[in-house]
Amino acid sequence: MKKNRAVGLVGFGQMGAAIASRLRGAGHTVRVFDSRIVALARAQEQGFEVAPTLKELACGMETIFLCIPDQRTLEAVLTGRTGIAHFERPLAVCIDLSGSPPDAIKTMSETLAKRGTSLIDAAFSGGLHAGRRGNLMIAAGGEEALVQRIRPMLSSLGSTVIWAGPPGAGTALKALNTALSAASFIATAEIIAAGRVAGVVPDHAVYAINESDARTYSSEVTYPLDVLTRVFKRGISLGDCHRDLACVGLVARASRHPLMMTSLVREALAGGVQHLGEEADFTRMYDMFSPSNQPVSGLSGSLLREDSATMTAALFGILLLVTIEVAELVVSSGIDPANALLLFNASSGRNQCTTALAAMHAGATSNWPTDSVEDVLRATQWVVDRGVERKTPLPLTSLAGELWRAKSAQLGPSALTWPAWKAVKHLFAPTPEPATQ
Repeated sequence: MKKNRAVGLVGFGQMGAAIASRLRGAGHTVRVFDSRIVALARAQEQGFEVAPTLKELACGMETIFLCIPDQRTLEAVLTGRTGIAHFERPLAVCIDLSGSPPDAIKTMSETLAKRGTSLIDAAFSGGLHAGRRGNLMIAAGGEEALVQRIRPMLSSLGSTVIWAGPPGAGTALKALNTALSAASFIATAEIIAAGRVAGVVPDHAVYAINESDARTYSSEVTYPLDVLTRVFKRGISLGDCHRDLACVGLVARASRHPLMMTSLVREALAGGVQHLGEEADFTRMYDMFSPSNQPVSGLSGSLLREDSATMTAALFGILLLVTIEVAELVVSSGIDPANALLLFNASSGRNQCTTALAAMHAGATSNWPTDSVEDVLRATQWVVDRGVERKTPLPLTSLAGELWRAKSAQLGPSALTWPAWKAVKHLFAPTPEPATQ
């Protein structure tokens, strides 16, 4: 595929405009179509060639990017009565950036393939700011050789581009990354809320988390930059997060994997959408657990070593359970584990569980946490009790406590959390090298 070429773009919203600018900056000529007249006018003002119809956009094109906000519109553009699938001259490839459900992507891919057009679902993580900087994390589903051919174009949009698997795998992997990210953010908010009751100020709580095995991308990046500063501008909406978790639910249903922790994350996001609206930045959910006007009482904000260890043990217990659920879905969805871990650890899904798994998958040794089941169970109960004192529901921690209580009955309270890792380690075991003759 030529390095610099004419490409089409359907959808010129905020993210579509960022995509168009990145492609133009990489030397491509970009032609834009949007059904909204005001969006086309804005594209023209910014110096882009515009097409009044989808058919005119596709004229002479081999590659079209689609940045469309909803599945119904995407289906109309690709496979509807007047869509791309019915054009006399087939396109070489359509690159969907919309993040539609994997089963819908598979169906559209099959329809387009009959007309000689390939569909790549290039789902991205990172939000508008990363899109403008070209720092998106992109998981591409489709034919691997084709993904490699279009990698230069995708690399102008994202700092990390990986092949996820067959059509639909890109969207699935992106949604699983969101599940890890949202779970770590919400769980950290619950832990901070409990810490405030015990007299631990949020800044100190985040510091303690970042010195422990419970540290995550959320605690190291999102909380210091967007929450503790009360900026709340990560650039990712609650509505987008909730849609991704709904996609995870569809993936789980298709693979017949029950979800417990991840389903609760989706419920929490649904509550955030109801209270704050779809367009609200997802970081504003923090105030639902730990509002800024909630006083810090008891210890005058001093950080006790015992409380610190208890809080971080509870958070680690939550993260481990969520990581196990996500790991099972990665494997059952046919996503390459190494590439999944690469995406998680390069973006907002990173936690110490995913980092340790990546080291293990690469054949390196990793220091696994030595918490006992009893330690984690006692810690989650401590957090739940602090929530009861303040009459603040802490659903993720409560469910984690129930699950660890069941694990204690199964393994014994003195057992290490190590047995819980066995399923994950088995799933992500590196492929052995073939024996040499």
